[in-house]
Amino acid sequence: MAGKIKAFLIRYLQENAALCFVVPAIFLCGVVFGILSINKLNETQVKELTGFVDGFIAYLPAASFDSGLELKHALGINLKSLFFTWFLGLTVIGAPLTLAVIFTRGFLLGFTAGFLILEKTVQGLLVVFLTVVPQNLLSVPVVILAAITSISFSLYLVRGKFIGKKMGLAKRFVRYSLVFSVFGLLAALAAVVQGYVTPSLVKAVFYFS
Repeated sequence: MAGKIKAFLIRYLQENAALCFVVPAIFLCGVVFGILSINKLNETQVKELTGFVDGFIAYLPAASFDSGLELKHALGINLKSLFFTWFLGLTVIGAPLTLAVIFTRGFLLGFTAGFLILEKTVQGLLVVFLTVVPQNLLSVPVVILAAITSISFSLYLVRGKFIGKKMGLAKRFVRYSLVFSVFGLLAALAAVVQGYVTPSLVKAVFYFS
């Protein structure tokens, strides 16, 4: 079993070597642009966002988290995002749209973390590590791998269409869907982290602070 998994991973990396570079690079570009966009905010926007952040930080020490509700919310978002990425892989225009999604995901992450740290320095860094980092340690790699897999399958369909060969499409589709099922399990785990681990970290840190 371990040998088959290792062989699959090696073949996956060989088939998608270029995408394994391009997709993370697009994500990082999104992060950088998200951080740089903070400088484009006008004074009113900065004040509004700062007020929201201040209220959020002030709420954290006495926050009452509904972990079950948070888990349900995060699970819904994660699985819908994966389904959308899976569906894009079945279309000819899936590759550019998937890259756009990846860039946007990086942009939002970069903007959120960057604004918190730039405006609140140490306190903002603490909030980022408590509320942003834990679930994203799982969800970001899953999103990137899902994008690579989706784009790879989309390009496979394009090549198959223009070459005019079946290229084992049914078998490839089953494998494609099974890989996304694994991504779904990892996305569910990320939702568990967001629903239960993150609130516990927040409570522990602010209880002893």
